[in-house]
Amino acid sequence: MNNENKIINFMKNNSDTVTIKEVNNLNIPRITLTRLMREDIDKKKLYPAIYNTFKRRNKLYLLNDLTERYDIIKSSLVLRQYFENYQRKNYYARSISYDSFLEAINNIIEIVEEEKQFI
Repeated sequence: MNNENKIINFMKNNSDTVTIKEVNNLNIPRITLTRLMREDIDKKKLYPAIYNTFKRRNKLYLLNDLTERYDIIKSSLVLRQYFENYQRKNYYARSISYDSFLEAINNIIEIVEEEKQFI
């Protein structure tokens, strides 16, 4: 069974109860997981969910300049060190690279930027 089928079968059987630890136990390369997750994201629901969360927390200003914020995250050695410390303390995060983490953030930012144009 290929990686994509492993994920699809796993998600069908565990629809609302999937944790990072369980996904990690599938031993699937992160690039495959990240790509599949991007394809499965309901873009029409993601932006309103993010917007409403930021609004409820009185943090709407954080939705401005996302690309610049991403560049700061990407180049921050301090954040990279925090991430590595987190990995050392949490075995399920050890197989997630900082680059995969950055890719996931970038994917979300791209979706938010696309969708906020339509609202």
